[in-house]
Amino acid sequence: VQVPGWGGGLVTLGEPTKFGGFGDSASASAFVRPSIAGQYSQAGRVQQRAKTNQDTTLICKLSSNIQVFAVFDGHGSDGHVIATWLAQEMPQALERALGSGGGNEEDGNGVVASVSKAFLDLDDAAKQALGADMLFVSGSTATVALHKGGALMVAGIGDSRSILGGPSPDSEIRVLTTKHNPADPIERARIESMGGEVKVFPDELPIEETGQGRVFKAGDWSPGLAVARAFGDFACKEVGVIALPDVSTVTTAGKQQVLIIASDGVWDVLDDATALQLCLTYAVSQDSAAAARTLVDTSREIWECMVDGTNFAIDDISAIVVFLP
Repeated sequence: VQVPGWGGGLVTLGEPTKFGGFGDSASASAFVRPSIAGQYSQAGRVQQRAKTNQDTTLICKLSSNIQVFAVFDGHGSDGHVIATWLAQEMPQALERALGSGGGNEEDGNGVVASVSKAFLDLDDAAKQALGADMLFVSGSTATVALHKGGALMVAGIGDSRSILGGPSPDSEIRVLTTKHNPADPIERARIESMGGEVKVFPDELPIEETGQGRVFKAGDWSPGLAVARAFGDFACKEVGVIALPDVSTVTTAGKQQVLIIASDGVWDVLDDATALQLCLTYAVSQDSAAAARTLVDTSREIWECMVDGTNFAIDDISAIVVFLP
């Protein structure tokens, strides 16, 4: 089934299939109910006018029966170009890195290394396919989840995020991604060691108040990237920005949990508990598309209240919701 995103690129959803864990055989996965996933994306606004949606979502299935759910959040003048390209190319990159058997399924570290390699290879491929000039100050964040049976792996770069929770509102919420803030000590050390500088623009609140920094060339006021890891952004790659993801793994079998992947247009205005509670409203119906739309619509309403009467921009907002068996 092909589901068109609203201005956010094409989402491809494979036919319902039963999946085993990364190390399970086909026979062992025979009684695993398939996950139910849905997405929704809405363009933001600049100067009271709708902007090009630079978010793209992806839902697909690899040949090894691994489900893939991903959100890409582009930035810069050509951010929509690389975000769309990444959604088109990520499945093939994962196929190549993992191999037809889903990677070395007995070696968890090997699978993590394969997914990380897919990110790095794709960053190099983007430079070749789209050009270093186009992507000099344009790029994209990414959060990519791989699910098979009871095994869930999430790889991310930038400030899109993923959480896992449920089946009740008071359940533990697990944050599956790292926000790659340039002001983070680890990120900052790498950036400064490569000739970069972490600060903010003069009209922004200081790092000491917000905890958020930007990446600049030392002694300069460019480029000013707000994340320490991203695809593209090759001006910043010269000063320590990387495309290496942080990867987390978790077991989900039999827990009936909800996986949320969303761009920062959601997380800038909704806390994790509220996002989960909104999605759990649809836990009985398993209407993942409605859950994703509710996340996006609720976030947009909050954005509208925040910028009411001003010319401040509203970010693109995208979410994928997956009801895991």
